[in-house]
Amino acid sequence: MGAPAASLPAYQPFIAERSDHLLLLLARSPEGRLRPAHLTRAAFILGREAKTDVGDAYYGFEPGDYGPASPQIGDDLKALNQRRLVLSTASSLRNRDAEHVITKTGLARADAFAQTMPTAFVAYADKLAQWVAPLDFVAMCVSVLEKYPEYRQHTLFTQG
Repeated sequence: MGAPAASLPAYQPFIAERSDHLLLLLARSPEGRLRPAHLTRAAFILGREAKTDVGDAYYGFEPGDYGPASPQIGDDLKALNQRRLVLSTASSLRNRDAEHVITKTGLARADAFAQTMPTAFVAYADKLAQWVAPLDFVAMCVSVLEKYPEYRQHTLFTQG
């Protein structure tokens, strides 16, 4: 009789979720944190500029009070908080002082997601997160509405 057979390691494919885009943006932002409005606008721009890479199941956006808005992002952030992939510092997503902070577990998932995506897409997400993070709320809204004026129709913003 020979040695006992060693069990083979199980293959566990990475199955991407729509919310992985949010994790990637948070992971690529300075200090792994973004304010809610900044994360939403970054996710919007990512979806518009990288349509083929985000896929058909990506967030739907409609004109909101301050530009593009998606209630799906709020739903996904709640789920990410429950899974302890993100820590939100305030319960209200409309609180401008709130921040979404990626956890170590969230960072690991974002890194795994990044490995499945094209290099150019990950590099763009990195640039986008670095660009949006330091902007103040007004500058961010004006920048987004200038590039995407079709999202101005219901906005409370009159600048730009």
